[in-house]
This record gives sequence, C-alpha cells and structure tokens, in this order.
Amino acid sequence: MTTDPENLPSLDDASLEALIQHYLSLKHRMPDNLRVRERLVELQDEQLKRQIEALGNYEPIGDDIKNQLNNQ
Repeated sequence: MTTDPENLPSLDDASLEALIQHYLSLKHRMPDNLRVRERLVELQDEQLKRQIEALGNYEPIGDDIKNQLNNQ
C-alpha cells in the first residue's frame, strides 16, 4: 500500500499514527527537508479529519473558502 494522499483514508488509525511518528522523527533529523514537512502536514491533516468526523461535525471546506483562506 502506498501512502499517497489519495490513499490515506484507507489506512487504519494505528498505521496513520505510526507514519506520523516516523515523519516527526525525520523532521527532527532533517529540519530543512521540505518534502518531509509536506508529507507530515498531509498525514496530520488526515488525522485531524478523522478526529472531526468522529465528532460528527465534519464538512469539507469548499475550494472557494480554501482560496479565501490562502489569500489572506
């Protein structure tokens, strides 16, 4: 199984947490590596989505709102 962003929802919670811990370790060893930091953000974003969904309040942010937030 790959860990491409589109495949993250198929990971179980334990695997997702293991990947996050692995990338946190890499981030500390290679603080200037942008790819490691980007992947960590992707993984943590998936974890946060799951936590919000578990609360029953998850609604994806539309592209128009994302653009507004990114342009601020």
